[in-house]
Amino acid sequence: MNQQLIKTAQAYSKQGFSVIPTTQQKIPILPTWRSYQSRPMTQEECVEHFKKAQGMGLLGGGKMKLTCIDIDLKNDLSGDFYQRLCAKVPTELFEKFYIQKTQNNGYHWVFSCDTVEPSQKITRRLTTAEERHQVYMENFENPLTREKAFKIVQNFNDVCIVESRGEGAYFLVPPTRGYERVQGKIQKLSEEEYQDLFHILRSMDEVNKVRKNDTRFSQNKTDWKVSPFQDYNSKADSLFLLESNGWSVVGKRYGKNIRLKRPGNSSAHSGIYDSDTRIFSCFSTSASLDVNRGYTASDLFTEFSCNGDIGLAYSKLVNEGYGLKA
Repeated sequence: MNQQLIKTAQAYSKQGFSVIPTTQQKIPILPTWRSYQSRPMTQEECVEHFKKAQGMGLLGGGKMKLTCIDIDLKNDLSGDFYQRLCAKVPTELFEKFYIQKTQNNGYHWVFSCDTVEPSQKITRRLTTAEERHQVYMENFENPLTREKAFKIVQNFNDVCIVESRGEGAYFLVPPTRGYERVQGKIQKLSEEEYQDLFHILRSMDEVNKVRKNDTRFSQNKTDWKVSPFQDYNSKADSLFLLESNGWSVVGKRYGKNIRLKRPGNSSAHSGIYDSDTRIFSCFSTSASLDVNRGYTASDLFTEFSCNGDIGLAYSKLVNEGYGLKA
């Protein structure tokens, strides 16, 4: 195993990739492993550092500008999340990924891109009542956490299925035990392809599809058959809202994704509107919108017309006749 690890480490390093030795439990052996973020190991360093290693980590970011999309299927309750995700990714983009299976039967999609971001949680699902009950009981039965059990479960609202590993992170690769190559080699994505991928991943995030409760106004679900927000989402034109606030349409991609550019932006585009899901995703950190969420029409109305005040948006929509009473 060690000879295989050494040879693989040398091969990666020769191509310019940064690798580090790890234990089987994914823990780096070298306390100074971050120093290799900016440069690959020499051939001699590979021999020295990997002779006692049990695994190999590939560093995100760095010279090769790597990103890994970590798909953790143990958190998938549907049983077909991976198939649904793959079906959303255009073939020409999917074929650019280096794909490997992980020791937890998940997948890593690895690629290079000039755009490299810190690691982030991208696709989450809401926890079930059974999961929250289990967490509550586990903490209640522990004398050290009993008094905090209720607070702990109140914060246990979602679990992550897909996260990225970028600048400053690492992920294990073969020949580490439990990791297996599935397809391809590491290729470079364009900035547009990178943004398309993250847009697809965010479109499957359950948390962003659910409006959080706001104590500034009363929205008793029993009052509405169709809430003002839902009614507005079904009737409003998100593109009109965006264009009315200085955004401009610059083109389409894959037939349904409409690309837009924020006001005053000189880059090719700053966000994507998915005509199927009717969700807008912003990619520019210079815009007033959050890059970590998807925006419905009512979300855009709240941001643009009510300065982010959900209570004010609710009142305005009610006054304008949106919503169907129960």
